[in-house]
Amino acid sequence: MIVNEILKDDSLLPLLILPRTLNSHKFVQKISYFYLSFMLMTVVADGIVVALTNQWNLIASRYTSLGGGFFIVLTSYVALYHPKVVAMTLNTYNQIFPSLWPLDFNGCRHKFEKMATLTKIGALLMIVGVLVIATAGLPWYGNEYDVYFPVKVAVDYLNKFALNVYLFFFYTLFYHSGFTVLSNVFYLTYFILHLYNQFCMLSEKLRTLSDSQRQELVTQDLISCIKLHQTLFEYTEILNTLLYYPIYFYSASGVIIGLVIILCPSNTPADLLRATFLALFTISAAAGCCFLGQILENSSEEIFNSVYGTPWYAWNFKNKKLVLVFLQLSQRKAVLSSSGLITINHQLLIGVLTCYKNLYQPSQIKMFWNIHSEIFPALWSLDVAGCRQNFEKIANLTKIGAMFIIIAALFMITGCLPWYGDEYDVYLPVKVAVDYFNKYALNVYLFFFYTLLYHAMLTILSNILCLTYMILHLYNQFCMLNEKLKTLSDNKHQDLVTQELISCIKLHQTLLKFVKMINNLIYYPIYCYSASGVLVGLTIILCPKVSLLDWGRTILMSMMTVCIAVGFCFLGQIIENASEENFNCAYSTRWYAWNVKNRKLLLFFLQQTQRKAVFSSSGIITINYRLLIGVLTSYVTLYHPARINMFVNTYKRIFPSLWSLDGCRNKFEKIATLAKVFALFMTAAVLIIATAALPWHGDEYNLYYPVKVAVDHFNKYALNVYLFFFYTYFYHASLTLIANIFSLTYLILHLYNQFCMLNEKLKTLPDNQPQDLVKQELISCIKLHQTLLEYIKLINDLLYYPIYFYSAGEVTIGLTIILCPKNTLIDLLRAILAALITGSAVAGCCFLGQILENASEETFNAAYSAPWYTWNTKNRKLFLLFLQLTEKKAILSSSGIITVNYQLLIRLFRAVYSTVMCIIQLRSNND
Repeated sequence: MIVNEILKDDSLLPLLILPRTLNSHKFVQKISYFYLSFMLMTVVADGIVVALTNQWNLIASRYTSLGGGFFIVLTSYVALYHPKVVAMTLNTYNQIFPSLWPLDFNGCRHKFEKMATLTKIGALLMIVGVLVIATAGLPWYGNEYDVYFPVKVAVDYLNKFALNVYLFFFYTLFYHSGFTVLSNVFYLTYFILHLYNQFCMLSEKLRTLSDSQRQELVTQDLISCIKLHQTLFEYTEILNTLLYYPIYFYSASGVIIGLVIILCPSNTPADLLRATFLALFTISAAAGCCFLGQILENSSEEIFNSVYGTPWYAWNFKNKKLVLVFLQLSQRKAVLSSSGLITINHQLLIGVLTCYKNLYQPSQIKMFWNIHSEIFPALWSLDVAGCRQNFEKIANLTKIGAMFIIIAALFMITGCLPWYGDEYDVYLPVKVAVDYFNKYALNVYLFFFYTLLYHAMLTILSNILCLTYMILHLYNQFCMLNEKLKTLSDNKHQDLVTQELISCIKLHQTLLKFVKMINNLIYYPIYCYSASGVLVGLTIILCPKVSLLDWGRTILMSMMTVCIAVGFCFLGQIIENASEENFNCAYSTRWYAWNVKNRKLLLFFLQQTQRKAVFSSSGIITINYRLLIGVLTSYVTLYHPARINMFVNTYKRIFPSLWSLDGCRNKFEKIATLAKVFALFMTAAVLIIATAALPWHGDEYNLYYPVKVAVDHFNKYALNVYLFFFYTYFYHASLTLIANIFSLTYLILHLYNQFCMLNEKLKTLPDNQPQDLVKQELISCIKLHQTLLEYIKLINDLLYYPIYFYSAGEVTIGLTIILCPKNTLIDLLRAILAALITGSAVAGCCFLGQILENASEETFNAAYSAPWYTWNTKNRKLFLLFLQLTEKKAILSSSGIITVNYQLLIRLFRAVYSTVMCIIQLRSNND
């Protein structure tokens, strides 16, 4: 791949020397293809040897790291040498880079040179690191028979000459694959740093816009900034497309290698040295990529501040409108992500590192009193809007609940006292004290040990009561604000309306600040309480109690924990509901009868009230009903009348409003062909499974319990009739399941195609046609988008209950296959066929959900890329409203609890892997 210099004096261009060397010359390309073929043939040959020699135990051994390394290298080879990926990379460079600003624009050359110098130093260190790792992997300590499985196979099955040839290419592959991985890293670094630099230049340019310029010049500068911003987001989308699948493989392979290094540690110094080098290099590369992703995200966030920092208040009306739209669009961040599942930034790198903050930590006490002293004086009196009576009821119920909790806690702790002996085998501290203390010291120790139980419980209760006090006052203030908003009328003097509106806005600001301070207060305790609850629960389940006394203590403790969890989830939910109600109350005011000033105030307030008050720890653990209750559902089959009516109504109501397929006929035909091939495969597979379930080997007396009951209790004639219907039911049930999948696929693919057509139409919206024609086309796009959002809602209604049951059914089947393994060959074959068809169906549905989500996300980018800055004010207003609506994604979900996309697929894989590993570990412990 030949890359010509587009940006003048590009200091980062040396990063592309290595990738161009490996990809530009035909001879070098042939060498690369040879090494790729060599690696694939090695994997296939080793897999055959493992299968024939029945060495499946190697899957959970130190050799597994070779599999992780294979996927990393294979992904790198595909990303660097695949013609389609090469063409996309080259098109990105040739199409995007001419639209970028020159590097010396606005005096940013100096900063770019510093960044380029540091990057080149880092690149040299990476090259040295690869050479060191590849050299450390050579056979310095013998033939590495027990280190590399391919070497082991080669030594066992090849003659001396063939072995030497094989080992030569095997060890030189280390260097070639290392440089291939580095080439991908250098490509990514080059593109990301140029994208980051352009965001920085855009921020600098926005800061230099002044109020002393002629308004026509300001308009030109603003439009040039908007065009660059559009280009940069198009640039980001192309990078995410290039990174889409490699992110998964790199992440999964990195996890596998890390687990192998930890779980299967090396014994020899040579292996330990290699593992250390590999771990250091991998961590450095991961940290570097996360750092690049984070600075890119930060620079794109800074655009909003730069736009808002312009002197827009001194510009004319036209420029103010441009700034308003630009402000809306600049709230979107440039994120390197694979459908949001894996995002390359600091969050991927560091995760959550927390430490416990107890009630007596000075900063915790100070935080609590700051809330009380800063927030409470700004709250409304409890008598406002006649809410005193309601608050008194809440207070009385809360005090009763607090008394009950205190009594239950004391009762539980009292039950933990040594009523039946010295509790030698219950409490380890007591056991240690009895063994090593004399009688006097033992009595003193036991006194403080058992009084500690009371003090610790009262400390926990103090935390709970303090938090309950603050949350209930917060809830009451939200209720008063809602009541006040409902009483705002249109017959008051407008100045009075203004005063009341401002007081409501101030209280709302205070309440959001209140929520933020409570979240800061509970940030770390949430993690610790949740982790402790899980540990206690697992201990109760995995280490069941023997004596009646222990059972009584366990039941008391469980009831106490459940009551506290239920109470907090209830508090979190009522706060969330009350804050959501703010928007409805504000919107229900008679704002259309107010003056312009009050309408503007209300508009700003409405935007703020869309934000919910949620008790959460960085969004990872949220305290509400979803945390508490999970899902309780009933099954809705294909033949349920309501379901049939819903499907027919969806077809009749929605499909007449969709666009004709002729707009994207060619693309749709390809999708339809693939879908029909998949449907034929699924149908054939289902028929094979149903046929395999027939009684080919006996009467299946011990396999199907209904057959067992029929054989035991029916006469011969009744038994034959029953068995006929029983086995034909397999076919009918399988075809019913397939019918559900096909109907869902039909609806989703049409929805996906309509989103694609909408995106294509938005990209072709004109800038040189009469504004009336632009308006007509824009309105047609808006109508279709509204129809599609209604369409996705109807599909989610259809999927609401089946999602739960399909998920629960798949988990049950999977656990049965794993926990109750089959003994006979025919049973094993049936289980494998069932697992394959189930996995294919789940993967297909997740794929459909993901492409739909991606297509709906693309609508925002397609709309933003339209030449809206050349349209008149009326069309810009339409466009602004449309942009806000396109931020909503089309997601197949059941109330957000189970979402059908790649994230669900990854969770299922993780659950299966965790279960299998736990079973293997338990069996190894039993052996």
